[in-house]
Amino acid sequence: MSRRVPRGRRSGRACQAPSRRNRNGRRYTRLVTKGTFVHAGLAGLNRFKFSGRLRGRKLPVGSYRLTARAKDAARNNALRTLSVSFRIVR
Repeated sequence: MSRRVPRGRRSGRACQAPSRRNRNGRRYTRLVTKGTFVHAGLAGLNRFKFSGRLRGRKLPVGSYRLTARAKDAARNNALRTLSVSFRIVR
């Protein structure tokens, strides 16, 4: 799953996109899901190169967080989820 990391403003308990109404709210980093993809791996250590594309389209310039969660053949989730942050530059 790839998530965009744009700025936001705290409004009550929620984080919202910046607007005139909440401009005096506390700054907050919000995560917006941009898409998901599946990578088929084998038992043991797996690696892959992320091309910076989702559904055949380039991701816009910005900061992102990629979250990886392994599943077995029976589609059961692994106990560990890994996240890595990255930036798309021109």
